[in-house]
Amino acid sequence: HIGGHILRAMRKAGEPKKKARIGGTLPCGFCGHSGHAECQVFMKPSSKKNEFQTKCQHQVTFQFKTANKSTAKGACRNVPMICGLCPTAQRKNDFIPAVWRYNMPEHLRTHHSEYASPQNPEGLALPFVVWQSMEISMEEELGLGVHEFLI
Repeated sequence: HIGGHILRAMRKAGEPKKKARIGGTLPCGFCGHSGHAECQVFMKPSSKKNEFQTKCQHQVTFQFKTANKSTAKGACRNVPMICGLCPTAQRKNDFIPAVWRYNMPEHLRTHHSEYASPQNPEGLALPFVVWQSMEISMEEELGLGVHEFLI
């Protein structure tokens, strides 16, 4: 649910009713706030179940595979993911910092500024697997209330 608010804020699409206050920098996918240490999300790279941890008080349990698919009933695919450019875990059972999908453009700009991204068209070519992991389809954007001219 909060993912739609985050995406609309990212695209400056406005909200029909200003219920959710979205933080300006890397907002939490559960509460929308920015800069709260408890909202940092971690994932275990070796996990086939896409295990993640966070201390956000608004976290909810969800099925990762289901949440990672955009459908007519649920267009939002804002899930935690491991950035393919960040260092990996030292041990296979370690949890490492993750990034919410809708925060990837900002993450690239602030942590990997040498690469081209939606917020930085100049730079090294982004590895295709990274681009593919953060891609947001037109259908997903439209399904979450972003007008076509803002995409």
